[in-house]
Amino acid sequence: DIAAMNFLYGGNSSANNGDDVYVINEPLFDTSKSEYALAGNGTYGDGGRISVIDTSGVDALVLDGDFDEGVFINLQPGSWSNVRNSTDILFSADKANLLNSSFSGIEKSPATQELLDNYGQIYIDSNSVIEGCELTDYSDVIIDNYSSNNIICYSGDDKVSLSVGNDIVDGGLGIDTVSLFGQESYYTFSKTNDSEVSVYLSASGAGAVGDLFGSDFEKFVLKNVEKVSFYNSDGVTGPETDLASLATSTLTETLHGQVDVSAWSPPANINVDRH
Repeated sequence: DIAAMNFLYGGNSSANNGDDVYVINEPLFDTSKSEYALAGNGTYGDGGRISVIDTSGVDALVLDGDFDEGVFINLQPGSWSNVRNSTDILFSADKANLLNSSFSGIEKSPATQELLDNYGQIYIDSNSVIEGCELTDYSDVIIDNYSSNNIICYSGDDKVSLSVGNDIVDGGLGIDTVSLFGQESYYTFSKTNDSEVSVYLSASGAGAVGDLFGSDFEKFVLKNVEKVSFYNSDGVTGPETDLASLATSTLTETLHGQVDVSAWSPPANINVDRH
């Protein structure tokens, strides 16, 4: 519908062009928790759907509420997300051009229309890029996009699929797993401190996927993440490995061309002090 409206009437190149925070309130999707229902009235419908159109800026989705079944968030442009649970994963139809883990040993397959009808609650426009996300206190699943993402997981055993971009992931509490594209030999893992690991492309990785990652890629930063896995272009994902076993050295100085993690701070509109 968005694409059709843009074709017929033209898009708005300045829509939401600042640093925007999109708060995803639970009662919008579970009407039994709305003020209307809690006042003793009945529920209405199956909950809402929203579309996010954003033209520029550093933006974030923030999940607000008791999403006790977890959520699945897909940050890729032109994708759907599911806030009913974290088990019905809505992979994008354009799987050939988008990298992400299937979180299993089988190939990822595009979400069926039935899955989208039942579980597609949040749509990110195909020309919109959302850089940040704050997840829930439960076990969530999230897929990044090609920009540099800041992902805050909080509690629960979360699963995070990373592709390219200088992503920063804070797993928070729980046993959290990050899936990386390629294979273990593509990366070097440097322990920054007791809870943080920086992940760089190795010489082998630079030769294999350096062009894909681009010259702007420096590293992934993994905070409070316990496990890592690796996936191929079809999304097939190998077994999980303890991150601590890979990060055997401590990074004591900033290497040439790399960014000192201690100098990074999240955008002001991302709340890192929720807990």
